[in-house]
Amino acid sequence: MKSPIPSLPSSPCKSGHPFLPNSQKKTLFITNFIDVRNFVHVYSEAPPMPGLPLPPTTRKTLFLDLEDTLIRQVELPDQYDFATKTHYIIKRPGVEKLLQVATDNDFEIVIFTAGGGDYASPIIDWLDPNVLITHRLYRDSCKRNIRGIPIKDLTLTGRSLDRCIIIDDLWQWVPQRENVVLIKPFKGGTQDSELMRLLWFFEIESRYEDLRDAVSHVNAQGNFIDVRNLVHVCSKAPPMPGLPLPPTTRKTLFLDLDETLIRHVFGEPPDRYDFATEMCYVIKRFGMDKLLQRVLQRENVVRIKPFKGDMKDTELKKVLHFFHVESRYEDLRDAVSYVNKWFGHQDL
Repeated sequence: MKSPIPSLPSSPCKSGHPFLPNSQKKTLFITNFIDVRNFVHVYSEAPPMPGLPLPPTTRKTLFLDLEDTLIRQVELPDQYDFATKTHYIIKRPGVEKLLQVATDNDFEIVIFTAGGGDYASPIIDWLDPNVLITHRLYRDSCKRNIRGIPIKDLTLTGRSLDRCIIIDDLWQWVPQRENVVLIKPFKGGTQDSELMRLLWFFEIESRYEDLRDAVSHVNAQGNFIDVRNLVHVCSKAPPMPGLPLPPTTRKTLFLDLDETLIRHVFGEPPDRYDFATEMCYVIKRFGMDKLLQRVLQRENVVRIKPFKGDMKDTELKKVLHFFHVESRYEDLRDAVSYVNKWFGHQDL
């Protein structure tokens, strides 16, 4: 049975918003109206996950993803390290060393994979001949977001968040971002050194009372964005709170970023991209520059469809229609309703 979707906050145009001061200024929120409720922390109701919570322990905990973190699954390899009935597996360099060093530093080791047990169990047996891995959590121990994507929620494991970390190439599917040691996906290369690079975490972690501070230190040294500050990555503002915003006499435009102004692509580079970070390739939405230039003179509120990287995308051009009609309305919410209906986007 699907859980009810949480009600959305009331319109920011109304007074009394919990985060923004009352104002006579017009305000524009542009957001991905289809996915506005699809946050990683929105889950369906479900019975307790199999294998959770884990048995109590006095040790610190290292959670390890499997696919593209410790191993790479390939179809027709020139060479491979292990084979199941259906898959060829290449082991990432440094796996044995990582397991041994973590054990020597009094960490329990838990494999936490979105793969099924039938697939993952024989691979883990092969990876760990010395039986250093303490527990195994499979797909049925994952929560699901409303898109059905498996989510690894560390709060369900019975482990204190200040005494556990997780190494996972898909950090965006771990709600506790501050616990994620960032690692690049394993592509099967024999010269890959990501796991060896992370070994020095165990040299410094004892200096920190809270392991999340050690994670932040390691991620910064690896030239990754500190995921705790992602919301501020494009501003010069200090870390949270940061709200309320400083006073201004200007009208305000709030812009969502991902799948509204840009689309990010993980893994292999796409045919075209405009910018690349350590973690992904970024495609800028067509019309963004013109929109930003235009809204310096006008202000609006509008919904648009997610950007999928299509060069023929015209959603931002549609937004410009708002600026031709908004002056007819005393209340911008009426203009919003008109434009959304004109786009065929009914109010949620």
